[in-house]
Amino acid sequence: MKKNSLASTWSEIWAYTVGARTVFFMAIICAVFSSCLSLVQPQIVNQLIAKVQKKDFALQHEAFLLILLILLTAVLSGIQIYLTGRIGETVTKNARLKLSHQMLHLPISYYSEHSSGEFVSRLINDTTLMKSLLSKSLVSLLASTVTLVGCVGALIWLDFTAFAISFILAALSIVIVAFASKPARKKSIQIQKIIAKISAYLQEIVGSIKFIRANCIENVMERKLRGEIKTAYENGISLTKINAFAGPLNQLSVNISLITAVIVCGIRVAAGSMTLPNLVSFLMFFMMLVGPIGQLGGTIFDLQGALAGQDRMKEIFELPAISDNRPVRVISRPSQDKSNMHSVKALLSFKNVYFSFNDHKPILNDVSFEIIEHEHVALIGESGVGKTTLFGLIEQFYQPRSGSIYFDGMDIAEVPANSIRKDIGYVDQESSVITGTVRSNLNPNLQTFSEEEYNFVLRSLKLNGLVSSLPEGIDTEIGDRGSRLSGGEKQRLSIARVLLQKPRLLLLDEPTANLDSETERAVLRAIETICPKSTILMVTHRDRTAALFDKTIILENHSIRVN
Repeated sequence: MKKNSLASTWSEIWAYTVGARTVFFMAIICAVFSSCLSLVQPQIVNQLIAKVQKKDFALQHEAFLLILLILLTAVLSGIQIYLTGRIGETVTKNARLKLSHQMLHLPISYYSEHSSGEFVSRLINDTTLMKSLLSKSLVSLLASTVTLVGCVGALIWLDFTAFAISFILAALSIVIVAFASKPARKKSIQIQKIIAKISAYLQEIVGSIKFIRANCIENVMERKLRGEIKTAYENGISLTKINAFAGPLNQLSVNISLITAVIVCGIRVAAGSMTLPNLVSFLMFFMMLVGPIGQLGGTIFDLQGALAGQDRMKEIFELPAISDNRPVRVISRPSQDKSNMHSVKALLSFKNVYFSFNDHKPILNDVSFEIIEHEHVALIGESGVGKTTLFGLIEQFYQPRSGSIYFDGMDIAEVPANSIRKDIGYVDQESSVITGTVRSNLNPNLQTFSEEEYNFVLRSLKLNGLVSSLPEGIDTEIGDRGSRLSGGEKQRLSIARVLLQKPRLLLLDEPTANLDSETERAVLRAIETICPKSTILMVTHRDRTAALFDKTIILENHSIRVN
């Protein structure tokens, strides 16, 4: 990945503030005004103490102005915290929605090369780093700069003094923060639970991406992610409201404690035991100086973390996304003689297909065959010879390096992948199921089926007994990726899903591998009964199963022969 300039990176990060930019500038205005009001307070106190020193106790004007400034500062601070919180949640939402959309449309090969934990980290942790920078650090930095310049300018004219009062105020501040953080902690736990669900959904997408693509349910999965991301956003806003109360309470307590200390010192000065008013002003300015210095260091740390997070996310955004609603271009495809392309009766045909995952080791080499519509074909071969890869080419998970694949007379590279996949039912080796209910697994793309259709498929695959034993029947949750089901039950549920849709072409990758002989026969009968007009291409390692098919395609030495 090319390393962009700092200005370019900032421009990319700023793009995530869409929908919150007005709020961002309002937060800056509140922060700057709050800092300015804070800088005025030591001057008012200076006048107040000077009057006391002169035995002038007509303090109503100064006292009223001082109390008004303190309250206005607290109110502005509360508004600033709430506004910056909204900015942070908006930035997080926008970044996660964009990143999750991109992840759902990456090439299949990318998922094979990266762990699911890496995706989760980028969606959750890296977006949070930018949230911290844009919601708090930048706004606080601008406000702190105003305070810092004002305090330094004032301290130039004052002398050094003791730090006892600063220690007391710091201890008081810690106690207040600890008390105010209790409700925030509870809300934070709720948010972390929602984030965990988002992480689980993302891992499900990564682990079942072929299932999602084959069933054309990218939009369904994206809606699930979108719902959880928006829920996290709403809970984050609730936490922001808590912080908007606790933060000003802490600041108000510190200010009151500081003013009290100054008044006590003023009384001592009036008694002749201390000099005044410079000592009081110095203490106030010094305490105001501590915060900006700490915030400056925190902002630098947040800036580095946010830039690193943006770089990691940009690696994902720079990858070429695949649109399954548009045709693809096949690399190195030679010109084709359409007069001798394939038989018009063929539903599926390969013509001189060559494929490899790299340029050195071929997986399929000059593979050609035809499958006539309604034909039942067994695909056999040793493990690792390329049977699953062949299915992946039909589903357009990968593109052949040369040669052509035709479905119903159409070159699949010249039509959108989803238009082909809607006519194909694919059961992969893993018998992928998704987190949810039995019903959502039978009908992931939300088509309309009657209860009789559901029940017929379940009975045909001997799943009716399982479903009737579940507490909520077909609407019972089956755990994370079907964790409450056995391997055989997941396998039959995957088969039931594709049979329910009655596709023109069934691609079955060892669908009975985890089943006993009796259940296997029941499954094969169910396929014949429910989908009598479907064309079938099935991977099997059992000779007795292959013997039941119209013909057998044997894959060996990267090529095929037909029996």
